[in-house]
Amino acid sequence: MSKQSSRGVTGLFSAGYSPIEQLNGQAVPQSDFFALGRTLVYLLTGKHPSELYDSHVDQLNWREAVPNLSAEFGDVVDQIMARLPNQRPSSAQVVLNELENVYHNLYGSDSFLDTFTVSLENENTDDMPTRVAPPNNPLPLPPKPESFAFAEPSQAIDTNFVEKCQTELAELIGPMASLICQKTVKKNPNISPTDFVKALASKIPDPQKAEDFKQKLLS
Repeated sequence: MSKQSSRGVTGLFSAGYSPIEQLNGQAVPQSDFFALGRTLVYLLTGKHPSELYDSHVDQLNWREAVPNLSAEFGDVVDQIMARLPNQRPSSAQVVLNELENVYHNLYGSDSFLDTFTVSLENENTDDMPTRVAPPNNPLPLPPKPESFAFAEPSQAIDTNFVEKCQTELAELIGPMASLICQKTVKKNPNISPTDFVKALASKIPDPQKAEDFKQKLLS
């Protein structure tokens, strides 16, 4: 990872995960989507993007490294990490909508985030699928958790606090933090700061890091 400053723009770069506009000091919001797409490729294949890149045709050959990959899901990943910023989704909400459409088509559920929400009282991620499979060979879904009852304060949660939580969460789980925060606020616009932090902490796989996350934001 390297750091570079150009024309007042400072950015962090990671080989294989940073798009060309970011390397040129011209990062845009869609630059994060490129990094998200490359991260998904790594999680699905277990290989660094550089191992899958064919420089002769300027192409990332990753699909054949993922058995039972849904073509529809593969198309979304390719769109997220398209070479040019204007070829990628325009916002995080568009990315979320695309992923939820794929999940709905495969499993018949309206929201993959609802399905994978982990109960604060009974966390169990052992049965969570590691990749999206085609409809004719779906992976098993985890049991639907009990609903988490949120308190209802009199006003919407402060946006600055949401951004702070998103930044801290991204340090622990990566680019998916922005999607999870948006989904949580959209579903519970009047959620209290305490319940918001607890809901986000439930997405952190490491129990100790989840506890540290709560203490840092609620202390």
